[in-house]
Amino acid sequence: MNEIPTENPAPPAAAPVSETERLKLIDALRGVALLGILLMNIPVFAMPNYFSESFKSDPTNVNYWVSAVISVGFEGKMRALFGMIFGAGVLLFVSKKEQAGRSVTGLFYRRMFWLVLFGLIHAHLILWIGDILYLYGFCGMIVYLFRKVKPIYLVLAVPLVAVVDFTAGTLVYQHIRAKRIAYVEARAAAAEHKPLTAAQNDSLVQWRALEKTFIPNREDAKENTRKMKSDYGTVASYLRPLAWKV
Repeated sequence: MNEIPTENPAPPAAAPVSETERLKLIDALRGVALLGILLMNIPVFAMPNYFSESFKSDPTNVNYWVSAVISVGFEGKMRALFGMIFGAGVLLFVSKKEQAGRSVTGLFYRRMFWLVLFGLIHAHLILWIGDILYLYGFCGMIVYLFRKVKPIYLVLAVPLVAVVDFTAGTLVYQHIRAKRIAYVEARAAAAEHKPLTAAQNDSLVQWRALEKTFIPNREDAKENTRKMKSDYGTVASYLRPLAWKV
């Protein structure tokens, strides 16, 4: 008697995660982290450079205390919380797909691709250079490679990453400091009408390029504010180059 061939089961249709499958604690923590990050970004949405000078040293100003609470209670902490939740989300996604017998790598990298794409849209179309989806997408692609590393090794890697981050940050600021010192010396020489060397001329150019991006002077700040209050094309031409540097 001939056996009736069995058909391969159809792949499950794409659909949102059902309510019963969601981890409400993770969702709640993610919401807290996002709202905390929002508190830090609200001033950047509309305020110009040096906006905090009017209250940062005036305890009688309510904005002083609002800024202090955000800096102490949310700055850094919400980013750390969101980063941890992102990592937990990676593990949950991978484990659920593996338990269902599905190929994980292709699905995960497709997920990260969409994250990167939405980040690019936010930064270059909606013109929000503070977007983090682009960075998280690429970080997720790297994190995925370490998903099977034993937890003890991941824990041991935390201080190592902290040391690397601290060292890199210190080197960056030392580099900026050296450029500033060279710039001040070149300016002093120019004020005394001394002939500038090629290195001194180069230090003037390098500091000016750094100043425009990271530490705008008062005139730059006014010009930046004017551009941000202009039409979409002007704002886009100003922000899009910055988006690649943030």
